[in-house]
Amino acid sequence: MKKLVYTALFSLSLAPLLSGCAEDDIQDMFPAEYHKILYILESGEQNVTLYNTGEPADYTFSVCKAGSDPSLGAEVSIETISQAEVDEMYSLNEGIPYRIIPSDCYSIDQLELAFGGSETSKQVTVSVDAALVKEAMEAETEDTRWLLPLRAVSENDSVNSEKDSYIMLFDGVVTPPVGFRTAGVQVYNHDFTSGAFSASNAFGLLTVQNSWEVSAAVTLDKDYVAAYNEEHNTNYQIPAEGTYSIPGNVTLTADAQDATVDISITDFGDAKSGYFMLPLRLSDVSRFELSADASLWAPVVRLVGKRFARSGWTATGCSEELTGEGDANGRFLDAIDGDINTYWHASWQSSPDNTLPHWFIVDSQTEREFTQVGIVQRASSSYKDVRDVNVYVSSDGEDWGQPTASFTVEAKDGEQIFDVTPTRGRYVKLEFVNSWRDNGTGNAIAVAEAYFYGED
Repeated sequence: MKKLVYTALFSLSLAPLLSGCAEDDIQDMFPAEYHKILYILESGEQNVTLYNTGEPADYTFSVCKAGSDPSLGAEVSIETISQAEVDEMYSLNEGIPYRIIPSDCYSIDQLELAFGGSETSKQVTVSVDAALVKEAMEAETEDTRWLLPLRAVSENDSVNSEKDSYIMLFDGVVTPPVGFRTAGVQVYNHDFTSGAFSASNAFGLLTVQNSWEVSAAVTLDKDYVAAYNEEHNTNYQIPAEGTYSIPGNVTLTADAQDATVDISITDFGDAKSGYFMLPLRLSDVSRFELSADASLWAPVVRLVGKRFARSGWTATGCSEELTGEGDANGRFLDAIDGDINTYWHASWQSSPDNTLPHWFIVDSQTEREFTQVGIVQRASSSYKDVRDVNVYVSSDGEDWGQPTASFTVEAKDGEQIFDVTPTRGRYVKLEFVNSWRDNGTGNAIAVAEAYFYGED
């Protein structure tokens, strides 16, 4: 007769004594069936998604031996719980049929386990053929939950009745998806003064460990650029023919988890701003299934100039708040100190000139070409003030001419970079035309950092 030991008796009565009594005392206090107790370490329900790789999927669990004298030998068998028991355990309670997968869908490496005196655990491996399970699922005409319910039993030794089962509940069978690790549109800022641009992405299996050779074709999807521009009201350009390099295919080897896809753009012509898109599309995967969500990598290269170091830069004038912010904040140099937690604040209390527009002028100390301006809003959720901005560049700090750029800054964290018409000069004037503030101090302007880009 198969022996079972109930968990409550074991855990509440035996376990404390194991830690407080000598081995001989324990064996005197308990019947022989408690001297060795068998159980499945990973017992209970296991939700499993099967991946159809063309090879069996292996799942391993451990059968362990414990008790007051685990040095004794023991024997245990692994059996499949009957369909009648499954119906009582699941189908009748949940109102949907639960079916055991057909016996040809799986194999178990060892059904009979014999423990020697020094052995405390043994592993059992279940191999499941996902393709055959899928066939069984597709042949079923009604909603059915499929499972493989296993149980540890013994004719002569005790088995913990609450840790005696390993029940695999199959969520479904899917073909492993492959694709780019990083998919979709990815924006890269590239310093046009530094030469060629290059970037890499990884191709691989997205949900399982790889042990196969997988290849795919890689092509430039030019139609995607036009569709993206139309949908997002952008003006991204494809680099000129002969200026970019992309692979024609990618191969993932069986001993690797990723394969690298490299791109480069060697020449942007005379461009010192703008966006270039190079969307790569995967196709013709040699095995498995191409993920629709990971089939496209669309790197967008935004050209910007070199970010100028602002050490030694000064202000030749600004509508600055002289007293209202105290000594720690509000001064112009706080906008070029590299610390986003400090900020320049335009006049709002100490000067009668507290109306828009506000402004400041930076002296970069030498003639250079300016191509972009970066703005960081004040680090406060309530006071992200900068909205509409005009930019002027001058060689003498007096003759400003027409704005080289006019843009709107969003009320959000992080640096926002805006193109300006490439212009040589020493001085830059930022004119703040409108504020996002609408709480009785609508003329307020604060800037955490102002960055400047271009070419010496």
